[in-house]
Amino acid sequence: MFQYDTSAPVQNQQADIAVVTMAEERRTERRRRVLKSGRIVFHNGLGVMDAIVRDITSTGARIRLADTLRLPQICEFQIKDDKYRKPVRIVWKTATEAGILFV
Repeated sequence: MFQYDTSAPVQNQQADIAVVTMAEERRTERRRRVLKSGRIVFHNGLGVMDAIVRDITSTGARIRLADTLRLPQICEFQIKDDKYRKPVRIVWKTATEAGILFV
C-alpha cells in the first residue's frame, strides 16, 4: 500500500498558483462551488467575454476566462441560465481567473 511521506515539506510545483492559508482568508462566508456558464459585459454591451463560474458567495465569485488582459475594473456579470445580472468590480486576477465583487 502506498503512503505519503508527511515529514517532507510540500512544495508548489506551479509558480503562478498562490497558496492561501486559513489565517490569510478574508471571506466571511464560505464559497459555494459551482460550474455555471457566465459572461462579463462591458463598454455598454460592446465588449463581451465568456466565463465559467467556479465558486460563488452572496458578495462575489471566482470566474475562469480565456484571458484577463482586456478585463475592465468595473463591468457587468451575468449567469446565462439563471438570467442573473449584477454590476461587479474586479478585485484580483491572474492570467485566466478573476475574483469579482458584486456592487
